[in-house]
Amino acid sequence: MTLASAQKNLTTDGPTDGQSDATASLFPLPLTALEQFLWDCESPHSPMVIRVVIRFRGTLDSEEFLRCLKVVLARHPLLTCRLTAHQGIAAWIPCSSDESRSQISLTMQSGSVLDSETGRLQCAIDLRNSPALRVTIRVFPDGVKVILDGHHVATDGNGMRQMVTEWLHLYHCEQTSSPHRWSVTDPDRLLSRHRLPRPATVEPTKPGEALRNFWYSIRGRTARLQRLKDRNPETAVDESFAVEILASAVQRQMISERLHHWRIPLNDLLLASSMRTFAALVPSRRNHRITVLNPTELRRPSDRALPAANRFGLAFLRRRPEECRNASLFLSGIYDQMTYVRSRYVGADFVHALDGLRQKPWLVRMARRLGWFVPTMQVTCLGDVGRGAKRLMPVVDGYQCAAGLQVISVTGFAPFAEHVPISIASAETGNSLALTVRSSPRYLTPEQTQQFARTLLTDLCEYPCGRSGAAVVTDGEERC
Repeated sequence: MTLASAQKNLTTDGPTDGQSDATASLFPLPLTALEQFLWDCESPHSPMVIRVVIRFRGTLDSEEFLRCLKVVLARHPLLTCRLTAHQGIAAWIPCSSDESRSQISLTMQSGSVLDSETGRLQCAIDLRNSPALRVTIRVFPDGVKVILDGHHVATDGNGMRQMVTEWLHLYHCEQTSSPHRWSVTDPDRLLSRHRLPRPATVEPTKPGEALRNFWYSIRGRTARLQRLKDRNPETAVDESFAVEILASAVQRQMISERLHHWRIPLNDLLLASSMRTFAALVPSRRNHRITVLNPTELRRPSDRALPAANRFGLAFLRRRPEECRNASLFLSGIYDQMTYVRSRYVGADFVHALDGLRQKPWLVRMARRLGWFVPTMQVTCLGDVGRGAKRLMPVVDGYQCAAGLQVISVTGFAPFAEHVPISIASAETGNSLALTVRSSPRYLTPEQTQQFARTLLTDLCEYPCGRSGAAVVTDGEERC
């Protein structure tokens, strides 16, 4: 199929031609407490939009690729919805075919698929008038680049990964005449997407423990970047600056050695290095605490039938700048805290609290004004992006393949909430490790953002390998 025929098909047949009766009966679908919180986090200076960039080598059947996208989007209703007011509250409703078509584009590009996405980033989505997902497909002489912009109110990074995995799996099956092996999705599960039941093996958080966790999440002053006084007034309101780094083989090996030495996940090393980088580059008062907001995965095997939606909790880590100096004790403390958060399902407590405060929104507004949950920065680690795709697509020489396409890298750009100056994200897939730093022009210049990214990568690659293992446990007061 030619590119021209695919573009013609795109203009005559949108990604959604209406929902089934069963799906349509879900709408209008009121926002959950977490979705409302994320919606409230958005401002003209901080669009809450996740960008995912996927690079492929190989040839593309453009028309079939678009047809498979249409089929998969029908399995994930929130991605083709927009917001409206229903009985005085915000609710999801399906977009029309014309609205959905306007958010998908396919073009031929010069240059290389490997060209960096570093630069100014504009990716705002007006949820009142547009669907939550925008798809841009760029065909280069040496490959294909797919850019996905997903509004965080509708889904998280793992929800977008779920959709992409199914898209590539369907394309592979259609191109190779293979049977589909994906899970059945149940749109009715969206009615209970706000429920995060604690696993039976996890002891419930006791009131005293919950109060202690709350206190250690808000105590003391948060270290913050100062607003730039000479910010260019002509800078677009929704514009941020992003740095994309695809780690080299040598850099990946250095980081892997440190993960093996400390016996920790990449998420914990990224948290420690992000704090150390901030402490090294930004002067801060001794009693101020560097605060990191870290999303925690809450998906369980029983969630496979849930269409793409938000399924995450939040952890807040706070450390004084001087604590970063003892690399061994500092990293072990981060590991201990995150082990506690993961094993005790603590990340869900923040979401449960939002749900409990639904009838008292003034308390949430007061907390925002006090800056209780406004962090120094946000850090997101997508881990192994391809872990869910390994059973659905073949892996050749360490790269996942979908018919004639080979996935060479996946990069995620995480949004930052209002008054948060910087957001850091990492993503692993196959032989690739991508690192991004996305900043607000109200707080950091492009040069400062690039310096932050370089320093962060250096710290990840050269983090001191002193005391072996992550057995050192810090004082319990810094758990959460």
